[in-house]
Amino acid sequence: MKLYLFIAALLTNLLVAEAEPVRVLLITGQNNHDWKEVDPHIIKSLEETGRFKVEVTESSEKFPPARLQEFDVLLSNWNLLKQGKNLYPEFGWSPEMKEAYINFVKDGGGHVSIHAGSSSYWGWKEYQELSIATWSKGTHHGPHHSFEVRMDKPEHPVTKGLSNFKKWDELWESIHVTDKNAKVITSNFSSKESGGEGIWEPSTLVSQYGKGRTAYTSLGHAGKAFDSKDFRVLFARLVEWAGTGEVTIPAPAK
Repeated sequence: MKLYLFIAALLTNLLVAEAEPVRVLLITGQNNHDWKEVDPHIIKSLEETGRFKVEVTESSEKFPPARLQEFDVLLSNWNLLKQGKNLYPEFGWSPEMKEAYINFVKDGGGHVSIHAGSSSYWGWKEYQELSIATWSKGTHHGPHHSFEVRMDKPEHPVTKGLSNFKKWDELWESIHVTDKNAKVITSNFSSKESGGEGIWEPSTLVSQYGKGRTAYTSLGHAGKAFDSKDFRVLFARLVEWAGTGEVTIPAPAK
């Protein structure tokens, strides 16, 4: 039985590797979190599957808007926050970039935000909707700790075949959901012992924006958060689904 499972997993990985790569643009370079620490873990989580081709921009304010069409999915580990929630206006996007960004997703492209990667442009309704969820007034978190991540929609392509798991991370509470049609596919248990409310808090959400697929996860605060193989697979599947509408990356072996 173990040999059969090994062969099946090997064949699945070969098929994934032979498929056309999912083209990802990782948008980073400015964040109130340590993006320089987290970015290599994001890239590793994707590239270790053999499914993705990742390009990185650390200067999205200078990125040619027309080039967005070269990708299948935009992945944001970028925001305009600094201490006190003031903005960095010098890193803001031009009207042309804003229009191209929205149209990319609206016309069928994928979009994923990780952790604080959606915490920008609160007055820009379209950006907030396609980002699905964000840090906002009332959102908070306790100390970093290990907690359970629950699969809330086991029938969804991203979570199908995945099991609940425990991981270390920063658990956001009362996160502001900006898309009323979004589906919560994973939640985290916020225990009272860790300073939480003793309830399940949404952590991974998916939705549709125009013809495009959008996704958000509050997980992934720091490099250590990616020590969890279960999380890396969940995250890679999320990006693959946003970019293609399908998931071919296998679930971790039990």
